[in-house]
Amino acid sequence: MIGLLTLFVVLLVIALLTVAAIAATIVAAPETRNGFFGAAMDVSAALVIAVFFVAARVLSGVRDEKARRTQLLFLSANILLVFVGLMIAAFGLLSPGAGMTSLVFSLFLTWLLALFLMLTGLASYREQSSGDLS
Repeated sequence: MIGLLTLFVVLLVIALLTVAAIAATIVAAPETRNGFFGAAMDVSAALVIAVFFVAARVLSGVRDEKARRTQLLFLSANILLVFVGLMIAAFGLLSPGAGMTSLVFSLFLTWLLALFLMLTGLASYREQSSGDLS
């Protein structure tokens, strides 16, 4: 039940981030926009790769089918969240009329949530693997 609630919260945050990215109003200089959002795409792409590595590690170690489904839900939400962050960065880079403040806030929020979900997945994997040893 907690897994579904967490998944719902993550999906709600994704929806709010999308609305915030679309409703952005403040405009920045093109050099600033290109510099920041170019680097933001690199960070988001690195997070996508990290999420896939974490997913492979966590899912390979989970033997219980119910726990595997729960981890798969968390990791799917994390992949979706990081992908939305990547698309926000691309939107900020390619659209000169979009505001930068909301997009930057949305990116930072997606990065923090992605890191939280990755660390949560690794922590639960560690608990399960230490439980198997005892």
